[in-house]
Amino acid sequence: LASIIDLSINTGTGIFGLFRIAQVSPGRTWSLFEQQFAYLMADKISLAAYRHYSLTERENDESESRFKSLAQSSDAAIFAFRNFIFFSNSAMEKLTGFAEDALRVLPVSVLLGESFSSQFNSQTLKNTDQGTKRRLEIEFTNRSGETRWALISVTASNFENRPTWLATAIDITDRKR
Repeated sequence: LASIIDLSINTGTGIFGLFRIAQVSPGRTWSLFEQQFAYLMADKISLAAYRHYSLTERENDESESRFKSLAQSSDAAIFAFRNFIFFSNSAMEKLTGFAEDALRVLPVSVLLGESFSSQFNSQTLKNTDQGTKRRLEIEFTNRSGETRWALISVTASNFENRPTWLATAIDITDRKR
């Protein structure tokens, strides 16, 4: 390449890409008009990228807000975890007896038992296809020391580009008794 104009494409949150105009014939000098045109094109592409990402971000925020509202209104415990729970609704607090801050720091093995944890940990998640679903009944001890039973549906998914377990649980202790 004999002559290149490189301009960054920005989205408002950082550099998205590169706009490049290249000339292969030797001795080429870009005119002022060609340089201004290149800057104008990079600005237009940056604006389009910014609008696209802003819209996508707004849609994601709205979608997340709807999901959280739905999760909080559900009687079923809803939670997302790897080795630790990083999202849960109030029904999960009721099921386990642990407050939200404790749910975030205690390992799943403490909250739902070693048997459950050994089946659904980060290592098994790496070897599980996304969308794989399992349903099982587990016995665990809640915060107050009571033995409880839960019917749990677990799905391998992705959250923030990382493999994640998503789960719902309902208390079936009375039914078991």
